[in-house]
Amino acid sequence: MRITEDQIDLAYRKLKSLVYYDKTDLRLRARLAAFECGDGFATKLAAVHKVVNAERPVAERLFQRWLKNIRFRLVPKKLKPGPQALSDQQPQQGRFITNVTTAKVIAVDKVNYFFDGPIELHLIAVLWIMLEGRILDSALGTECCGSRLSSNFQDEDDKSIALFAKYHEQYARWRDTGIRRAKQLLVDEQRNVAILGLDLQEYYYRVNIDFDEVRSALKVASGVEDADTGESHPLLQCIEKISITYREKIDPMLTLTHPDISKDVVGIPIGLCSSLVLANWYLLDFDSKVLSRLRPAYYGRYVDDILLVVPLPNDPIIDVNDPVAAFINDLLVRPQILRAVSNGTYDYGGIIFPFES
Repeated sequence: MRITEDQIDLAYRKLKSLVYYDKTDLRLRARLAAFECGDGFATKLAAVHKVVNAERPVAERLFQRWLKNIRFRLVPKKLKPGPQALSDQQPQQGRFITNVTTAKVIAVDKVNYFFDGPIELHLIAVLWIMLEGRILDSALGTECCGSRLSSNFQDEDDKSIALFAKYHEQYARWRDTGIRRAKQLLVDEQRNVAILGLDLQEYYYRVNIDFDEVRSALKVASGVEDADTGESHPLLQCIEKISITYREKIDPMLTLTHPDISKDVVGIPIGLCSSLVLANWYLLDFDSKVLSRLRPAYYGRYVDDILLVVPLPNDPIIDVNDPVAAFINDLLVRPQILRAVSNGTYDYGGIIFPFES
């Protein structure tokens, strides 16, 4: 299917709207401003139009040039406690918070990697969402609340600039629905209830997307399952190549900061909008297993944050060293949804996920 100039223009306006409302990535804002206000804005859009309509976009010289310009930003996620940190025994006499520090060295405990690439690659990611990512999103149930596409995508002739649903409304629905259901069990039904929150740590780095499976899912949805997978879905090939190239760029540092992640795990780039759709779709089977095998009173997932509300027939076990681990074992390991690997670490789909409960 040939992508029109109008679709390129709409994709750019959707990207611009996304960047305008997203306050987390100022570097992307600067890139977008330079892209639009610099010389040859129309020429740059025309170049994207030419690449995405090529027989093999990933082989185009321009696309290869954009790949070479992929960079990343390393951002501190968590700092190690410094000498100024209060110990548990030290009396709490208040804290004075300032952006001036007297510490000569600040030790970083955890970091995040953010995708920093040409606007042309961001634009291709938006185009993929418009044409194919929307199909993956439509396969998700209402229990998946985070990073969902705008309801405008239900209209085949959508011309709105909205890309994702308003995140604060989605987050409130995910959290508040679970709390209301737990309250209903406790107050109205007078039943014991457990609320379990799970966070798949470092999820984006550990997601091992099989892009052939993505192609198969798209073919099933379009009713052409017997079509060749090799050269089909050219925009998805672009997303795959972007992810592989980005993984290669961060590998020297990722080996130091996340030594337990295999080099064979490509992951998905934080900061590229297509990753949000793929991250949601990757756990579709997990959602299905939880709902069918556990039948919880409430199950909600905000991308990689999971909230479960389950009624308890008996009081929780408290005479064990780790009652939370025992509860997770009964709830998720015994039904063979997760496999316990070590204390606090579980396996799902062949990848090790440390869960933070």
